[in-house]
Amino acid sequence: MQLQYLKSLLFFMVVANAASLFSQKNETVLVHGKVYDSYTREVVSAATVSVSGGSAGVITDERGEFSLMLPVNERVTVNLTHIGYYPYSFTHIPQKNAPMDLVIYFIPKDLNLEAVLITGNHFHSKFEEISNLAGVVEGVDLQKNLGLTLAATLKNETGLAIRSMGPAPARPVIRGLGGDRILFTEDGAKTADLSSTSPDHALTIEPFSITRADIIRGPRVLLFSPVTLGGVVNVVRHDIPVENFSGISAGAGSYYESANNGFLYGGRTELGTGPLVVQAGFTSRSSTNLRTPGGTLKNSFSSITGFSVGGSWVTEPGFMGYSYRSIDMEYGIPGGFVGSHPNGVRISVFRNVYSAKGSLNFDSGLLHNLTLHYSRSFYRHKEYERNDLIGAEFRIVDHYAYLNLEHHIFGFNEDGVIGLSGQLRDFEVGGFVFTPYSTSKNLALYFWQPFNYNGLSFEFSGRVNGDVITPRTTKKADIGIIRERDFITWSFSASMIYGLSESLFAGTNLSRSSRVPTIEELFSEGPHLAAYSYETGNPDLESESGLGYELFIYWRSKGLYALLNAYYYSLDGFILPRNTGRTNYQTFLPIYATSGEDANLTGFEFETEVEPFSGFTLSSRISYTSGSFAAGGALPQIPPLKLVFGANYRFGSGATIELSTETAMAQERTDSFESPTAGYTIVNSGIYQPFTLGRFTGLLSAGVDNLFDIEYRNHLSRVKSIMPEAGRNFRTTLRIYFH
Repeated sequence: MQLQYLKSLLFFMVVANAASLFSQKNETVLVHGKVYDSYTREVVSAATVSVSGGSAGVITDERGEFSLMLPVNERVTVNLTHIGYYPYSFTHIPQKNAPMDLVIYFIPKDLNLEAVLITGNHFHSKFEEISNLAGVVEGVDLQKNLGLTLAATLKNETGLAIRSMGPAPARPVIRGLGGDRILFTEDGAKTADLSSTSPDHALTIEPFSITRADIIRGPRVLLFSPVTLGGVVNVVRHDIPVENFSGISAGAGSYYESANNGFLYGGRTELGTGPLVVQAGFTSRSSTNLRTPGGTLKNSFSSITGFSVGGSWVTEPGFMGYSYRSIDMEYGIPGGFVGSHPNGVRISVFRNVYSAKGSLNFDSGLLHNLTLHYSRSFYRHKEYERNDLIGAEFRIVDHYAYLNLEHHIFGFNEDGVIGLSGQLRDFEVGGFVFTPYSTSKNLALYFWQPFNYNGLSFEFSGRVNGDVITPRTTKKADIGIIRERDFITWSFSASMIYGLSESLFAGTNLSRSSRVPTIEELFSEGPHLAAYSYETGNPDLESESGLGYELFIYWRSKGLYALLNAYYYSLDGFILPRNTGRTNYQTFLPIYATSGEDANLTGFEFETEVEPFSGFTLSSRISYTSGSFAAGGALPQIPPLKLVFGANYRFGSGATIELSTETAMAQERTDSFESPTAGYTIVNSGIYQPFTLGRFTGLLSAGVDNLFDIEYRNHLSRVKSIMPEAGRNFRTTLRIYFH
């Protein structure tokens, strides 16, 4: 009897477990999506949406929308196809009680996948959605805002300002933070130049050749940099092709602006046969002195030539490839103010990069992808006081590598990344600069992990850095003992978003940031003639650290999105060069001394876009940062409150006309020996039209910046005392693609 009871109990348990497993296996979650044409931004109907290995798919309706049921906790691959567009696929693990809303952009077959406007994207989480809406510049938006520099192209993005010393060396500043707190990367690899060290050093990224610019903040920053309080600007070009295709495609274009007779042209072609894909591209740019309402800014010319070539062997398991890129530039630094040369300084820069990259996909439940990258960069920078006299010369040889593993090891319901990176940099100077020849080494271990739980989206990341900075010789100098310095630093960041309703979301970010001083901040001692300063470093500097707190609210519904951020940064040992008010009378240059001071930054950002009726859109962006030393007084070089309002109307066959205003309030909170700046409002306008002619597709745009020729000054400009910003500026862009 007892044996019979045990048999019955065992049978019941087996059946119950089987039923439970069957029930879990058949649980599903609803996925809703909307498909757009990446070029015209119109919805795409009659597209097929299916799951690999599943039953027949669904079709997008006349609004471009679809709904699909996907199994919970199973890795599925969703495929989207349409006769007029390139197919698109993505892999995801749906979660219980976590419905997905996707926004997917199809690439028209008339356009080349690599040279074109937008890459398809989908949102695994609200983090990705917010990042794509507020932190990505691509497609039509990238082309219609194109400028001669990357800073000019991104200038109206929320939270960004421009640090400049003339048009050519302009560089973006995010939330009042500049220098190497803002890292620039190309296809995920660090850009090896000196643009972060001085306002006269230009960024060696030419914007005409890029497909997309990602402004990365939050936990993902730690995949690239230990400075969580700044950000990463990653430009995407795919010099090493990562997608396979057959045939030939090409793109070409030109850009002109009247304020400096700036003209830029370039092109790229790509050939695919079997698993082999090769590409080659070039750009050329030239501009004369900048015209302003106050006159001509002398010695503000620039010229750039860029070239790239690359190839990749692409198969189903992954790819491996190699590329070469070079840029040769020459530009002027204006003169005419205290400490400057009467006629300014001419700067010549050359950089080349050899890169190798491979990626391997794994058919495994734990390991999904392995990516290995290596690049070797050479950078040479010369500053001429006269045609025959070099005042300063810098030379860098940089080796950089990273290994990233995309995994599912820890059981979270989203893939994470574990990585290792290393960098070796040889830094050599010449001319009248007295920074010693030095070598810096860096080794970093990092991770990033997103996951979702019951309507909550989480991301967290960490990074440990080891840095050694070694001068060629140890010696006693006026600034202290020049010697080897080593640093161990760590950073951490965590973000959370919670859905308060179907449209309203709230979130927070907590982060711990770290940064080591640069070679120049430690060891500089002498004149920097192009920057018109006498710079003194501090070999006793410790690493900089900071805590960041951020709250944000996000709303998205049909025809409306809005994002509000408020942040507070507390910085220990904030490293910065400050004007001491003293003059070195051997060179008659103002002395800038580097120190580490406790400081804090507070600010907010708001952006919104609303479509009151079809084809008409209103937008606004507001950015504000306030910076103070803990001991009292304002931080230097903090941008004022900035407001950008815009309206655009789409009509006819995709043509769009737009009108915008850019307003900056007066900046009167300044550091000692820093001058205040008056506020201003300028008006900009533009029109752009996509077109198709047989197998050619393109975009033609025209615009006017500073429509009423207003005289205004940028608070972060080192030459604002002698000349205002550009006057009325007519711009035209033409891009054509062939496939």
